[in-house]
Amino acid sequence: MNMQIIRYSSSQEVVFRSQFLSYFLEDLKIPLTPRQVNEKICTFLLRQVEKGVVFLDLLYRDETPIGFCLYQIDKNESDWCKREGWGFIREFYIEQSERRQSCGTYLCRAVEKRLYEMGANDLYLTADSAVPFWEANGYSKEGPADMEGIFTLSKRAGKRC
Repeated sequence: MNMQIIRYSSSQEVVFRSQFLSYFLEDLKIPLTPRQVNEKICTFLLRQVEKGVVFLDLLYRDETPIGFCLYQIDKNESDWCKREGWGFIREFYIEQSERRQSCGTYLCRAVEKRLYEMGANDLYLTADSAVPFWEANGYSKEGPADMEGIFTLSKRAGKRC
C-alpha cells in the first residue's frame, strides 16, 4: 500500500470536485443538486484555497485518489472563524471502500502536522457519525451534540501524534 499526500494545485481540480460531490451528497446527505454543489460550494472553497485562507490536501493510494481534507488556521479573513489561531479541520473525506484501513489516520496525521507547522497549538473540528474515528485519533468531545447531532471535538496542545 503506497499512500501519498498531494497538496492541491489546479491540476487536481476535477479530482477534488468529484470527491467533494460524493462526500457532500453521500456522506452529508444535504439535498442539493450536483450542479449546485459544484457551482456554489466547490467553486467557493477552491477560491478560498487559491487565496491561501483554506488549505486542501488530497490522499492518493497507489496513484488513485481516495480522500481529501480541507483545513485552516482560524483568522478573521476566513468565512468560518470560531477560534482565532486554532487549527480547524473543515472537511474530511475518505472514500467508503477505503475506510477502516488506516487511510483516514494517515491523512489526519499529515494534516495535523501541517497545522502545527503553520503555528496552531490547538485543533478542532465538528463531526457527527465519525466521532469514534476522531476520538481514536486523540480528539475529545467538548460537550453534548448540538440540535443537529453535531459534536465539536478538539485536540489541545500536548496531545500531538
